[in-house]
Amino acid sequence: MSADVATVGDNCIDRYLPPVDRSLVGGNALNVAAGLRCHGREVVYVGAVGDDDHGRAVLDAAAALGIDLEQVRVVPGRTGVTTVRLGPGGEREFVEEMLGTSENFVPSAAALERLAGCAWVHGTASLGVDGSWIADLAADSVRVSYDFSHPHDRSRMAALCPHLEVAFLSLPAGHPQTGLELARAVSALGARATVVTLGAAGSVGVTGGTSIHQPALEVETVDTLGAGDAYVAGTVNALLAGADLDQAMSAGTADAASACRHLGAWPSQPISTDEEMP
Repeated sequence: MSADVATVGDNCIDRYLPPVDRSLVGGNALNVAAGLRCHGREVVYVGAVGDDDHGRAVLDAAAALGIDLEQVRVVPGRTGVTTVRLGPGGEREFVEEMLGTSENFVPSAAALERLAGCAWVHGTASLGVDGSWIADLAADSVRVSYDFSHPHDRSRMAALCPHLEVAFLSLPAGHPQTGLELARAVSALGARATVVTLGAAGSVGVTGGTSIHQPALEVETVDTLGAGDAYVAGTVNALLAGADLDQAMSAGTADAASACRHLGAWPSQPISTDEEMP
């Protein structure tokens, strides 16, 4: 039986510099899969890992959560590594990002067949430029969301938005009014709803003629890494359960706050490998 939700895109090892000095499994698409799985969803993850110790660590961590990994490709090369520094207040800084085997990933025909049986598919900005498969899924009545991350590639937005249930974007230091202007512009490209996360300023959303602002929740922050992915997972989970956008964004906000309370994008054991870091 097919899973009711899938995520497609990147995974990586998040390597924290001293004094944290730990490595954890992460990556936008896999983080969202983990968040949805923690809500009890049956989740398929579609992506690629390298044939290295890091790839095996990614698969082990995802399998421990019960994520369906049947459509993950193990390919020659290095699994992605993101080098992370934690600053004051748990603010994460990406020092270096090496996407590795996740870079410009495109799902196989077999994976697309599996995705066509899902109720919802979420993709991330690491995917290859050809998004025709997203249009095909939407045409088959699959609800599709996509995380454009930062609003740089307007051509990709114009191509994908007409097929999206939700377009997600991020302006980490943005003001709610700036976020709303961006959300309206992206929604005008055809997305049914657009949500822009703003870091400490919360998030804004637009659907139809309605504009929404959700303030962030105040928490004692350990690590902000993965908070945006947790937000996406909480929002998608709520929409799948029948919530309206305002309710879903509130659920996403709660998940993002929870993610800030622990090290790493989702609760997992530190990995230990003999792999030489790039």
